[in-house]
Amino acid sequence: MARKFSELKAKMSQQAQARLEAKAKALLDEMSSTDQPEQESQAQKRHLRESPSA
Repeated sequence: MARKFSELKAKMSQQAQARLEAKAKALLDEMSSTDQPEQESQAQKRHLRESPSA
């Protein structure tokens, strides 16, 4: 997963990388600070993966 993320980042612009990193950090912070169900976090990860990188 981490390798795939790195490969994806390499293809993106600096601005897109910064947005993705900020979004990922916010999601991780949210996940660690709340006790949300596993299904919900999986759905959020899937949404991030499927959203177009623009």
